[in-house]
Amino acid sequence: MTAGPTLAMAAAVRGERYEIPFGGRAQFQYAPEVARMFIDAARSARDGAEVRNVGGPSEHVADVIAAIEAALPGAAGLVTFKADVALPLPEFMEARSPVSTPLRQGVSQTVEVLAGRVAP
Repeated sequence: MTAGPTLAMAAAVRGERYEIPFGGRAQFQYAPEVARMFIDAARSARDGAEVRNVGGPSEHVADVIAAIEAALPGAAGLVTFKADVALPLPEFMEARSPVSTPLRQGVSQTVEVLAGRVAP
């Protein structure tokens, strides 16, 4: 729904400031895990339409920032968020097999990928 947290990670890797354009709680999914879920759903296709949610618990945007700072201690204070803007998202969504990658692990692995793409 928004690339803000990922853009914040990319900015932090570059040592730049970034403000995530929303606050509050939202669900943050790790792209490789969602891709696996999509492939699994496509392979189990049946006749008719089926709706599936990615699901999983919600996290506060402040927790995303804390995960970024844990992965990149030098980025402390670079990423902020708009506390007065909330996304219209539920705190929890049912799912057949909800996401399971912990937030800090997903952020850490994303930061590693992004850091590998930054020119020295």
